[in-house]
Amino acid sequence: MSACSASRLGARAEAIAACVLAMALACAGAAHAKSAPPAAAGDSEHVLKSFVIDENGIRIKTAARNSGAPGVDIRIDPSQVHPRVTIGHGDSGGSIHISGGHTPGIVVDTGGSGLVRVFADADVPAGERVEGDVVAVFGSVLVRGSVSGNVVAVFGSVKLAPGSSVEGDVVSIGGGLDQAHGATVGGESVSLGFLPGGFGMPALPLLLLSVFLGWLLSIFVGWVVTLLIPERLLRVATTASRRGVASFFLGLVSTPLMLFACMLLLITVIGIPIALLLPLLFALMAWAGQIASAYVLGSRLLRRRLGQGGAMQPILTGTLFVALFFAAGAILATPPGFPRTAALFFSLLGMLLVFCLTTIGTGAFLLSRLGTRPQDASFERDPGAAMAPGIPAGIPAPPSASEA
Repeated sequence: MSACSASRLGARAEAIAACVLAMALACAGAAHAKSAPPAAAGDSEHVLKSFVIDENGIRIKTAARNSGAPGVDIRIDPSQVHPRVTIGHGDSGGSIHISGGHTPGIVVDTGGSGLVRVFADADVPAGERVEGDVVAVFGSVLVRGSVSGNVVAVFGSVKLAPGSSVEGDVVSIGGGLDQAHGATVGGESVSLGFLPGGFGMPALPLLLLSVFLGWLLSIFVGWVVTLLIPERLLRVATTASRRGVASFFLGLVSTPLMLFACMLLLITVIGIPIALLLPLLFALMAWAGQIASAYVLGSRLLRRRLGQGGAMQPILTGTLFVALFFAAGAILATPPGFPRTAALFFSLLGMLLVFCLTTIGTGAFLLSRLGTRPQDASFERDPGAAMAPGIPAGIPAPPSASEA
């Protein structure tokens, strides 16, 4: 199939979708007119004035029955290959444009009083001025001109080019804020980005580097825990596996209980040093509990029993499984539009998984009495480890004195 025929098929599909949208809006307007209560003396009822389908596209016009004021005007313009749907309120109100051109997403242009984009980036060109706010949801904002209101990017970044001007506040939620030298902001500049950015590095490599460093840190902590307290780690993991629900609920209430204990200790003079050390000890216990839960997760993924072999391979597998969610969120967070929704999903799923592992591990640490229970949990010994030293494998050890 040639590119020309593919584009024509795409145009027909978009035109059909636009027609369906127009019909749905028209039917919704008619249903609303039938179900609405009788209008008061000063109110106006919108009725269908004209419905035209020709080579120029589709146009649906409504008008106010009583006052004669203009009503809702829906225009569907084929616009060469990609159709354009414009939903406006007469000639003076706001409008919503849904186009299939090079800029995907939904553009809400409220009659020159602002600019809102969903699953798309918002761009204020140089030399142009936007009266009102500029908002991008799951998109980024690039300001090269001037904005009289606020600039907000939700799950996106804000970049202010040199010479740009924003009279209100600049807020970035879930992304970075890049204000070049010479850009002026009349209000506050706030960045609530949970994704790292800046430092002159591209966004994707920096995100992946952060995920990789976090995974390496988890592996290092797991190695230290298995080196210092391997048997306690196994007992905590066994408790988390056997009593997962009880561990989760105890882990939930452990943080408020710890804060309450700190407040009680601060009242007494003798307990002040303990109150200062208690949060640090609790954080270390929670981190060790998270490693124990990752050990359980890795053992389930590897289909291995707890205590079978070493603990580092399951810990590597469990922490890598969690890191993959954050890596997927980092990769999908860079492209604009709908992939950022998937990036948010994977990032939230990864944070939820970390929260559950930490909560269960903390509760299991407490239920196991700091890793002293259950006593039947132990690592399976290597059959060759019980041999007498210096005797090669395959040669039975000499009988002991009791056996003789």
